[in-house]
This record gives sequence, C-alpha cells and structure tokens, in this order.
Amino acid sequence: MAQAFPRLLVVVVGTAASGVRSAVADRRLAAEENPAVAEMLAAVPAGAADPSQW
Repeated sequence: MAQAFPRLLVVVVGTAASGVRSAVADRRLAAEENPAVAEMLAAVPAGAADPSQW
C-alpha cells in the first residue's frame, strides 16, 4: 500500500539527510513533551522532506 502524502510537511531545503531526520525527531520530541502536539500529530499525518531529493 502506498504511503499517504503528509498533510503537515516540514520542508528543509539544502539540508543533509541527517537534518531531515532531525526535523522528524524534533516533532516526535515535541509530541512527547506536549499532549496537544501529540494529539495534532495523531490526527494530521506529518513528515519532513528536502525537495532537492525529489
């Protein structure tokens, strides 16, 4: 099954793959620390991408 395109997309231009992973990790950490963020991320698919890699 194809993965759905995220509704919340953090675009990081000119960033190495490790920077993209950090952006995703930051969202996960925010969700751990803030129940409102966790609720939002549960309701709205989120992701991070570097358009130069598309």
